[in-house]
Amino acid sequence: MEIERLSSILVHISSLPSSYGIGDFGPEAYKFIDFLVETRQKIWQILPITPTNSPSPYSNGTWADWPDSLRRHQSSALDDIRQQQKDRIQYHLFVQYVFHQQRFELKKYANDHHIKIVGDMPIYIDYDSVDVWAHADLFQLDENTMKPTVTADMSQKISFPSDQGAGAQLWNMPFIIGMLIMSNLVYLISG
Repeated sequence: MEIERLSSILVHISSLPSSYGIGDFGPEAYKFIDFLVETRQKIWQILPITPTNSPSPYSNGTWADWPDSLRRHQSSALDDIRQQQKDRIQYHLFVQYVFHQQRFELKKYANDHHIKIVGDMPIYIDYDSVDVWAHADLFQLDENTMKPTVTADMSQKISFPSDQGAGAQLWNMPFIIGMLIMSNLVYLISG
């Protein structure tokens, strides 16, 4: 089997110029793809495109701080908040729709020009995410506080600066139930 040699570049979408100062899927993204073609690149690694998390000033509050009735998906509380926040919900649904359309069109343009756009596959799921809130039963969370009982962190052997002390990063990402079993299985399979 012959493996094709490819050249790539890692540039987060927020690094592209834009009138908003945060990058977007507009004209500059298309120009960047044209640049990749000219320079014979084959892959554009964009990293994850996700909301900024705490402690960023742009982050939202965590669902863990919501009233208990919302944290635990009580139907009446969810119905009430859906009604109270109807306009905001519709706005964000529309923004997500537009994002999806723009991303799809940019990906098609890139693929038509033989450029692959590569994102990032998360190893862990952020505690503040909708995934953990919506599927809390799949994570190792305390039943009373809904806080993680086990979290992911970097090995002490890796030397990254962090708030937790030299050589470690505490990511505060809850383990999925069975994560250790799955990681051991992957290790055994991969040799």
